[in-house]
Amino acid sequence: MPEAFLPQFEADLTLTLARPRAGEYQVIVGAVLGATPYRVRTNLVGEGGSGSLTVTPERVKVTPGVPVALTATWQGLTQGRHTAYVEYPNGTGTVLTIN
Repeated sequence: MPEAFLPQFEADLTLTLARPRAGEYQVIVGAVLGATPYRVRTNLVGEGGSGSLTVTPERVKVTPGVPVALTATWQGLTQGRHTAYVEYPNGTGTVLTIN
């Protein structure tokens, strides 16, 4: 089973697995110094999905180390939590979540 370890002790941690292999995944939460309330949320983002997500501009010239502003618009969603993954040509990406 693939493993990922997040050693930080922050209130809001996120783990993103880009293109994970098919199979079972297990989430283990370890509390430090007694009982600590926590919430685990998981989302599976695949091809297709709900609504229509567009990112503009569609193509942009970039310079390493210089931030670029992009705008994501997601229309036609039903009530509830939705997650999308915008992947860049180098394989990295950004997670978009609407609560």
